[in-house]
Amino acid sequence: KYDNQVACVVMETVQGNGPPDGFLQGCVYLAHAHGAVCVFDETKVGFRVAMGGGGEYYGVVPDIATFGKACCNGYAGSFIAGKREILGSKACQSVWMTATAHGDPLSLTAMEVVIGELQRRNGIAYQWKIGNRLIEGINAVCEAGGLSYHLIGVGPMPRPVIDDSDRDRCMAVLRRCLARGYYLHPSHPMFLSLAHTEADIEDTIEAVREAIGDLDLL
Repeated sequence: KYDNQVACVVMETVQGNGPPDGFLQGCVYLAHAHGAVCVFDETKVGFRVAMGGGGEYYGVVPDIATFGKACCNGYAGSFIAGKREILGSKACQSVWMTATAHGDPLSLTAMEVVIGELQRRNGIAYQWKIGNRLIEGINAVCEAGGLSYHLIGVGPMPRPVIDDSDRDRCMAVLRRCLARGYYLHPSHPMFLSLAHTEADIEDTIEAVREAIGDLDLL
């Protein structure tokens, strides 16, 4: 309908359980077929499922990708990566853009350290390991306790799901977890990091088990 009238297609690469096979490849193909640039928003996914985000994890190369958040471990840093023929073009180079934290030495230093630590400690694989264990453990405990609360999604960033018919009981369990010092969100993705130990994960699973027990569900 809008052939050669759309400048670009922008999308996150991972939401929920992630895209079906071939979806990202198809989006890039369709964008190019209709004269558009394909942009992957890796702000949330980058440095979590893979250093290069969902594009790297699923083996799909976009024209442009944006990164932020985890790349600086909370500092105000972000960056754009892309194909040389686009970012290096005269049209792109002629666009003036600025921001308060542009070229901030503190954020750039934080990014350098984050990249180094993730590489040195095999951090991506570790986040997958503990994230998958959290998903497996919490889902098993909740299923055994007859609670609808469960985690979906990819290991480094699991997302909670609650059945509306069971919301009151789920929220009661989450409040009991919070009272024990464990904050589990009812709906927002939770992000694993190198700061989380394997013991932390097991303690969290046990806290959920105990909280369910408080409701006499087990």
